[in-house]
Amino acid sequence: VRMKDIGMTCTLLRAGANANHSAKDSTALIDAVHSCSSNIFDELLKVHGIDVNFRSSLGYSALFWACSSKNVDAVEALLTIPHIEVNAISIQDNMTPLIEASRLLHCNICELMLEDPRVNILARDHYDRTAFVAVAEAHMDSDDMQDFSLDRKIKVTNLFIAADYGRHELRKEDDLKDAISAAVKRATENPDDEDAQTYADYISNLFDN
Repeated sequence: VRMKDIGMTCTLLRAGANANHSAKDSTALIDAVHSCSSNIFDELLKVHGIDVNFRSSLGYSALFWACSSKNVDAVEALLTIPHIEVNAISIQDNMTPLIEASRLLHCNICELMLEDPRVNILARDHYDRTAFVAVAEAHMDSDDMQDFSLDRKIKVTNLFIAADYGRHELRKEDDLKDAISAAVKRATENPDDEDAQTYADYISNLFDN
């Protein structure tokens, strides 16, 4: 798998190789995610009894690594599996796959995750961050925030609206005014809510640039 040899991988699987064997704190499925070997990944998912929820000693799963490495195809495939653990928390930092994708600004991955009703959008990591706070902090630390196009701003803000205001999406520029107003209103009405303040500061700064 690590050599991206689809032929040898299929030969070994047909010969009865254990697809769930773990080596160096990983499995063939996770290795396929890391190497972006989509053909091998698809073949492994066909294996009866494949463990899609194997977690490393630090609690990282195939879905986590797919979110972290921006492997859209792997995330899409894993989310179709009924028993996939979409909210598996890492041991070291309490990170969920959604929070990991959020802090890395992998918007396409976040959108896929947010569309899945099983995903806990209010989960918090070791730093007490939810997914939308992780996105806000990452963007506020970015030097090129002012260079984002309107489409980019709408796409990023979708993550907040989806997570915090009922999973609907912004479709046009006029919706931005409502988003900003809602954020400011929430922050004003809840002065002790740090998440609300972070959200309001972020969305206001983003659209001022």
